[in-house]
Amino acid sequence: MRAFTLRILKRITFMNSKFVNLFLVIAMPFVILSSCSGPWSGDWDRPIPLTEILAIEYNPEHIVVGDSVRFKCVIRDSLDESYHFDWRFTTDSFLLRKVSDDPYITVLFDSAGVYQVRIVADNSQFNNLGVVKNLTITVNAIDQ
Repeated sequence: MRAFTLRILKRITFMNSKFVNLFLVIAMPFVILSSCSGPWSGDWDRPIPLTEILAIEYNPEHIVVGDSVRFKCVIRDSLDESYHFDWRFTTDSFLLRKVSDDPYITVLFDSAGVYQVRIVADNSQFNNLGVVKNLTITVNAIDQ
């Protein structure tokens, strides 16, 4: 009985190794191709931004403490009213965030420093990718 069991185990092991080798030979090309980028990799499924930020305009360009500065986000589809704008102004001690449907924002700068401006324009109606533009501005102290 023991010899019979050993023969069956050897046969099963041999069959399993053949099956594993065959599986690897067939499956490996599919695994390799699916890990490469290409039309089959799903890159085409990513949403495409529906617009782009062409510029961030602001006036006055030379900013001193106490100035109210009007910023405008210029997008490619400027007549489309479904976009909203997420403005962020940050420095070490200052954070201002405003979300609006208006591409304009007016900011009063009450301290000197270097400010990072980040604007995100997004058309939430289509649930697309928001487009981002970053800008660095310097607010100078008042000349005495």
